[in-house]
Amino acid sequence: MENLSNELIGTSAVITELRQALKDIAASDANIMITGESGSGKEFVINELMKLINKDYIFQKINCSHLKNDKNLFQKMIDENAGALNNSTDAAEPVKKNKILYLKKICDLDMELQKELIVIMDNFKKSAENKSNCSHSIKNLRIISSSAKNIDYLTETGKFRSDLFYRLGMIKIELPPLRERREDIPVLIEYFIDKFNKKHNKIVQKIDDSALPVLMNYNYPGNILELENIIEYAVIISNSNEIKEIKLKNI
Repeated sequence: MENLSNELIGTSAVITELRQALKDIAASDANIMITGESGSGKEFVINELMKLINKDYIFQKINCSHLKNDKNLFQKMIDENAGALNNSTDAAEPVKKNKILYLKKICDLDMELQKELIVIMDNFKKSAENKSNCSHSIKNLRIISSSAKNIDYLTETGKFRSDLFYRLGMIKIELPPLRERREDIPVLIEYFIDKFNKKHNKIVQKIDDSALPVLMNYNYPGNILELENIIEYAVIISNSNEIKEIKLKNI
């Protein structure tokens, strides 16, 4: 079984290639947009990126669907906590840190907030190009965004600003649904069995041979999240070291 300490789990070509590419992506300072169906593993990619990115970054996660239009909202968020983390022996000249904003559900961002975000991003870009001091309390800003919605369609129909789309999507990662990478299902099953054995104090070791085809042939409209729920349910109700087909009838 592969090393399951790696959050981005899978043996398929697309996941293997992505895992390798993330090393180079993390080393850059480019903005990243991650798209894919709900439950397809976008958070796993974020977790893997944060393992690889320079630790000099302050990380802040924001759910855009919860944001309300408020003047200078993003400026306040960017400056938030920066003062406490800027350490220097000279209090008059604090050392500015770098910051990563993870904007989850970016397609739900209000149009006015989209406009504000563009202004802030351009401000940081100009400061970097001119090697001048930015008015914010951090040195550099990197944005990672994600969405389960079709952002290309929303951009084409004017429901998402194209100028923001191109600024956020310098590097675009599109995760395929689980049904398009079925070779990853067995290793995901092993990972979830191990995870839920520990959580629920169980001793399940494997899936019965008659049950595995059911899992391999299912289409998973909920993707990895649905598979995770199925395995947790099966582990919880299991009274032996093997999950039988009868335990998976809830799918």
